[in-house]
Amino acid sequence: MDTILQGHITGCRHCLDALSRRPEPLDETGCAVFRSLFRGMSDVENLRTSLPILQYHATEEAVEEYCFGRMSEAEARRLSDHLDICESCRLRVREHQEFIACLKAGVQSGLPTSVDGIRIVTLSETKFGRAELKAAQSKVPVSRAIGVQALTALRKPAASMVDIERIVSKDPVLTGHLIRVANSALTSSRLEVKSVSRALLQLGFEQAKLQIWGLSMKKLFSTPHLERIWDHSVQAAQIARQIAQLTGLVTEEDAALTALVHDIGQILLAALGGSYESCFAVLRRKHSYTMEIERELCGYTHAELGAELLESWQFAGDFASAVRWHHQPSRSSLPLSSLLYLTEYVANSDESEPNEDELQSAMLRLNLTGAAIEKLGDRRDADLEILRFAA
Repeated sequence: MDTILQGHITGCRHCLDALSRRPEPLDETGCAVFRSLFRGMSDVENLRTSLPILQYHATEEAVEEYCFGRMSEAEARRLSDHLDICESCRLRVREHQEFIACLKAGVQSGLPTSVDGIRIVTLSETKFGRAELKAAQSKVPVSRAIGVQALTALRKPAASMVDIERIVSKDPVLTGHLIRVANSALTSSRLEVKSVSRALLQLGFEQAKLQIWGLSMKKLFSTPHLERIWDHSVQAAQIARQIAQLTGLVTEEDAALTALVHDIGQILLAALGGSYESCFAVLRRKHSYTMEIERELCGYTHAELGAELLESWQFAGDFASAVRWHHQPSRSSLPLSSLLYLTEYVANSDESEPNEDELQSAMLRLNLTGAAIEKLGDRRDADLEILRFAA
């Protein structure tokens, strides 16, 4: 919350009351009147008559739209009819209106005046330019340096097992993870893996690369919001691997690895802090898709920012380029870009507006049909599922 706003609330009894007190816990099942009608289901006719009014009962969005005058005249009239019979909702609307008035009075000394319920922001004054993005990038722990060193070594044709073991062994968490994954893949006839070198031998270079980078990335997705993005990334890695199996144009591990990092730009946006989150919440009501909001606030999307971040970490150029164009694969010559686009499609991502031309272009490039795509997404790969819950 903005420091100025926090200061206002601290010194304002009404705002403190409005934040700390609610008439009652209200959820999607409705206000007290709404719930009581459902408890009396025998009065079906009364219920049927009241439902058109009660559908507006107590959703936060309905109250807010009403108080800000953004409802249509017909909707406002129906909500007003409900307020005539529901004291609980009447109190909530009155409190919300008074709270808004109180906050507006508190911003006369310079606090921005666009209201988002509790926080107050001015989008034009809080637009995030290159300087802010650069500062945010400096807050992202660049490498989990051990992971980057190990990946660099793994990419060298002449890399020795000893070199890689020496790098990985510097990180006990990474060491333990590789050994655990290697043991999970053992058949009963093989001996238990107890060393990094044995784990690398058991997993192979490509699987080791995926696990090293996956665990390194997992540590960056630390907030509840980012944890949800990480879950999506793990799901995407499994879908991408399946698409790679179908096409043969990209190796399975390259597909999975790129899918794991395809939303890495979200970490940079999260590093912009509460001001960005507040602005995002305001614009979410106007836009349906994440990328529209990102471009309005920053001039860039998480795909572009993610590609820049990967390039700064000296990630393979085709990986970074695929991440940059994974929502616009027609602008890339890489099959990996099209593979990531189809991955997002199968995962039902709401990051960008569905585009039939892009979808058809991606399927054509990978020589896949809609019927083949629709069958994807249900399989769970144990090695990637481990990354979902890795330490």
